[in-house]
Amino acid sequence: MKRFLKIFLLGVCLGILATAIRYRFHMSQSTFWTYFGLAAALAVVSAVLFNWLYTRVYQQKMAQAVKLLEEGKTSDYILTMERLLEKVKGTYLKNLFQLNLAAGYCNAKQFHQATRLLEELSGARLPGVARMVYHLNLCACYFYTGQPARAMELYESCQKEFAPFREGPSYGGNLAVLDMFAAIQRRQYSQAKELLGRARETWNLPRLQDDYNCIEAELVRRKKM
Repeated sequence: MKRFLKIFLLGVCLGILATAIRYRFHMSQSTFWTYFGLAAALAVVSAVLFNWLYTRVYQQKMAQAVKLLEEGKTSDYILTMERLLEKVKGTYLKNLFQLNLAAGYCNAKQFHQATRLLEELSGARLPGVARMVYHLNLCACYFYTGQPARAMELYESCQKEFAPFREGPSYGGNLAVLDMFAAIQRRQYSQAKELLGRARETWNLPRLQDDYNCIEAELVRRKKM
């Protein structure tokens, strides 16, 4: 609604300005509309180009920040993301930066903070893989913050969304962790143990080791109960 109002007011102002220019230079109606059409087309092209360049620049900054996370510099990553989130303009980019900031808090095991950031995005439009990552991380946060009912509800509802990424190198291990948590909630401990062994062989990545160790500890605890 705010964006529509801004566009409407801008259109009104431009219309008034264009009319003033026409009478100031005594233009005929046909000449005026010719120049007005060219100016409008140039303005649209310029706006689209600026928006594309702006988005491109911040996507590059985001990619550079992600390298910090891959290098294990989680605190630096979170600080960088917070600063960029404060500066960036536009709902689309703000949502993506907030999603990536939440991922940083997940990596730092600050799951309550990550949950808060993710829940703020509940009504946001997230494109393609970003939507899947949002559900993946929120589901993991619910498991880690002791909200198994909410985690299982989200886990079950997102199976079709998760399916294309299950065997991939980027998210396969994270989805396997969700599968293990879900198996534990169903008291399918043997299945969870099998999934853990397969995950350690298939996705033996440093960033997943804490998750695997947590699952293993939970299985040991459940066995003693």
